[in-house]
Amino acid sequence: MFKFVIVTDADRASGFRLAGAEVYEAKDAEEARDVIPPLLHKDDIGIVAVNEEYMLSLDEKLMDRIEKM
Repeated sequence: MFKFVIVTDADRASGFRLAGAEVYEAKDAEEARDVIPPLLHKDDIGIVAVNEEYMLSLDEKLMDRIEKM
């Protein structure tokens, strides 16, 4: 079974956890850029959702990989 994973800031993380999602917190967009790529290589993750602010800071190649998932 695939997991739904969220990458977001600490302020929003609790709400997603309450909804049952696995959450990776990032302090800022730079930290999110470090957190996301390893998640894309895990076989048990089906969906990676990223905070909009963080998503906009990613390079185009990484954004395409996330969108295709």
